[in-house]
Amino acid sequence: MRFKNARNYDEFAQAQNWAAKSLVSLIETFRGEFGSVYEIGCGSGLLTKVLLERLEIKHLSLNDLYESQIMNGFHSQIGDICQIEMPKGLDLVVSSSVFQW
Repeated sequence: MRFKNARNYDEFAQAQNWAAKSLVSLIETFRGEFGSVYEIGCGSGLLTKVLLERLEIKHLSLNDLYESQIMNGFHSQIGDICQIEMPKGLDLVVSSSVFQW
């Protein structure tokens, strides 16, 4: 799905919102501060927004197959995660609904 065409995705993605919040809650039980975080398959930014609201992150890098608006202002990598090199020195690599897609 190309998220630039999915105008109401966030509004109707109830399962994805629940998954993002549950994942961040689980992460919070172990740690709340991270120097460098890499999100695989950020899409429209559902998980990204929860990460930024609930965790202290110094540097966030985002990846997706297609560029989305949430990627503006962050280090971003466009492309298939299986074919690109991830940044080095990461404290957390996270992904959520990318596995469903």
